Amino acid sequence: MRQLTRLLAVLLLCAGGAVGSPPAPAPPAFSEADIGLNGLEVREVRWGDVNGDGKLDLVVAGQTGGIGGTRFVRIYHNDLSGSGAFVEDPNDSVFVGFNEGPLLLGDYDNDGDVDLAYGGWSGGGTGNTLYRHEADGSWTLLAANLRGMKGADGAWFDYNNDGLPDLVLTGESFDPPSGDYGLVYRNTGFHTFVESTGILGSYLGQVSVGDFNNDGRLDLIQCGRTAGVNVLRNFGSSFSSTQTLFTHLINSAVEWGDYDNDGFLDFAVCGEKADGTLITEIYKGNGSGTFTPINAGLPGFYTGEVHWGDC
Repeated sequence: MRQLTRLLAVLLLCAGGAVGSPPAPAPPAFSEADIGLNGLEVREVRWGDVNGDGKLDLVVAGQTGGIGGTRFVRIYHNDLSGSGAFVEDPNDSVFVGFNEGPLLLGDYDNDGDVDLAYGGWSGGGTGNTLYRHEADGSWTLLAANLRGMKGADGAWFDYNNDGLPDLVLTGESFDPPSGDYGLVYRNTGFHTFVESTGILGSYLGQVSVGDFNNDGRLDLIQCGRTAGVNVLRNFGSSFSSTQTLFTHLINSAVEWGDYDNDGFLDFAVCGEKADGTLITEIYKGNGSGTFTPINAGLPGFYTGEVHWGDC
């Protein structure tokens, strides 16, 4: 991810250096904020205002390093002093440790605070958990009955437009029957989720949410083993593939974004094809569910991330 970001930044800076162009603004200055994670293997990092004080806090998942290391999920609150210090949440000891899975912040019950869904590999099996954030700052584990997955990803999204955040999860499950899964869970509004519809399974990949055809329903794109790169249109109660690219793309990442500002979503993807070829490509969307590569000339990457931003 860092290499791709640097490449894009260099291209933008070169383009901004043409004769007659205004000088580029000075890059922002950064200083290290030590939150005590030195020597730890952090797999997932998310920003979110967990305690509702108007400043971004940090949620991390990982393990203490090495085979047999302790898996953890921790929350660090921004201390508001402006010093850059972060203080660990005293209530985060309740979290069961997983890694190789999603770490999803969202308000599933619409009560105004951040809840947490996460999962992955525990060392002895796969799991996915959902914790409700209570008004007193504590966390309550819910009996959500989500299938456990590793090499996994997921997202909150309201796929049926009922005002309640639903969940999509993809990955490899060791729970019987084992295999690669892609599942959409409907939020019932009563602190439970029901498996609503399935999509292609995908392991060592990602899933991204967006409305590619501008019909008011949130569609999906997924990548990974089994799924390859799969574009899925939302019909309200089910999803149907509109285009599949490749049949296998592992250690991969994908994200929607409208790079040409034409009102139709495009996407960027990177990963490793079945023959070992590494790719990083941008696909232009036409609004109907089909996408065409623009041959952007980006170097191939795997085990990374792709993200859009105005650099």
